[in-house]
Amino acid sequence: VGGQSNQAYLGEGLADELSNVLARIDGFKVSSSSSAFRFSDLPDNTLAETAKTLGVTHVIEGSFAKVGPSLKVTVNLIDAAADDRVWTATYDRPFNTANVVRLQEQIVSEVVSEMAGELVTPSQLPRTKTQSPRALDLYYRAKSSLRAQTSGSITQAIEYLKKAIEIDPNYVDPYSLLVLAYEDAYY
Repeated sequence: VGGQSNQAYLGEGLADELSNVLARIDGFKVSSSSSAFRFSDLPDNTLAETAKTLGVTHVIEGSFAKVGPSLKVTVNLIDAAADDRVWTATYDRPFNTANVVRLQEQIVSEVVSEMAGELVTPSQLPRTKTQSPRALDLYYRAKSSLRAQTSGSITQAIEYLKKAIEIDPNYVDPYSLLVLAYEDAYY
């Protein structure tokens, strides 16, 4: 997922969360985000080669831009072998983290519907693990910070995760990521 560098964490988080939700749906094989992200900036690989390496038949690609008060997200579902766009959608919403949660659920519903060939209602999909847009935003920021693997970025990730836990103590993902962040910080 491409986007503006100061908002890249948001695109990475959205891609991770979409992958997580899709992976919980029976019949879907989803490669890990870390595997998929390795290919995102490699110009030499064709989409078919990348999909074959990942062991998938379809690829979801997207981009986003935050322009003033708006968030524009474009999502494409691609049949990798044929290199054909099966489905595409563009979403333009006022930017706030609450809209990110709703948008994520809408995108997943539409992608699953297209891939399954039947309407999948939001009630049939796994729900986001938190309903707190701020906690989700902090979690996404922490994941992005940890990818940088510098002492400053790890310290920043720990702070983001502590704040996310404070906001939503029942949201388990920040706890598990905090363990990894502390491990990175001290080893």
